[in-house]
Amino acid sequence: MIFFASARRASCSLCLTLPGASVKIARSSPAGHTPGLLRDGAGVIELPATGLPLGLFSHVISEASIVALGPGDALVLVSRGIVEAKRRTKEFGLDQVKDNLQRTQTQTATEICTAILDRVQEFTGKPPKHNDVTVLALARHLQ
Repeated sequence: MIFFASARRASCSLCLTLPGASVKIARSSPAGHTPGLLRDGAGVIELPATGLPLGLFSHVISEASIVALGPGDALVLVSRGIVEAKRRTKEFGLDQVKDNLQRTQTQTATEICTAILDRVQEFTGKPPKHNDVTVLALARHLQ
């Protein structure tokens, strides 16, 4: 299941993810985007950017990370607005997204996105005022 949640109408840089329906593989190329996060039975790992932002140069070929999603695994992408959400001078940060993803026992893509958006709003103490607050999750069911 793929679920996209945004606090407001939003746009963000491209992270291409192609889920393979029959083999449960996600291919991700987050060139120029906040790193993707993979939650599996071992924990949460970053899938770092593998190239320049897409479309910057016509002759550049981006490499892609390929990960197999096992039952219960999730791939999560967040916009910079999530990572850079502030309370006074402190940013929410990617580490808090990773920690939230690890600690919560949410299983569906909808629950994952909602938990992250709720945590960001709790951190900032107010609803977001800009349009760059976006979470996208791809979660594989346990069965």
